[in-house]
Amino acid sequence: MKVTGLHEFQRKIEELQRVMQALDGQIGAVKFNPSDPESIERAIQKINDEIDALAGSTNNNSALDSIVLQMKEICRDGIIRRAAAARLKDENE
Repeated sequence: MKVTGLHEFQRKIEELQRVMQALDGQIGAVKFNPSDPESIERAIQKINDEIDALAGSTNNNSALDSIVLQMKEICRDGIIRRAAAARLKDENE
């Protein structure tokens, strides 16, 4: 029995490792006005752009595509939570 596709699988794993290392702690902190929806949206887009730049072309690597989408969602949710917390803090002061 001949095993085929091992080289392609190994290439995808190496690509995944490269992107994960690049994403680990490299996504910059964004600043935004928590009371301005446009500012929040710009911050989300900035994070998405940073993730895309780090990931580069995913070359049909579904595992990498999935991680990139998850990272974008995690960052988006984090920005929205930070904005909500800042607005609550302002209201309570």
